[in-house]
Amino acid sequence: MPSKTRKVIRIPISRNADLSRYGYSKIMEKTVTQRHKALMKVIRSAGKSIKARAEKTRKVIRKLNALAIVQKNTNPESSERVRSDQQYMSKHLDGLNQKLAK
Repeated sequence: MPSKTRKVIRIPISRNADLSRYGYSKIMEKTVTQRHKALMKVIRSAGKSIKARAEKTRKVIRKLNALAIVQKNTNPESSERVRSDQQYMSKHLDGLNQKLAK
């Protein structure tokens, strides 16, 4: 008979994709514009290639998703802000994908 205990799911958060290095930290104190500028600095760090920027955007979206999941019970307000930033980055990725398709 299977056990009724929950499995522990670990969310890997890579330290090499650290967003605080580019100014994405203390998000409760920053405005939407400041947070978005910090995220765009991360994307620009990938170089001028659209393909490289799209890949970097995907990594940032994954990182933001992991941060939102980790914080959703302990700090729901922060989690909501991270989710909104994740949606912003998803829209940016859609624009990059359209440029790649041309």
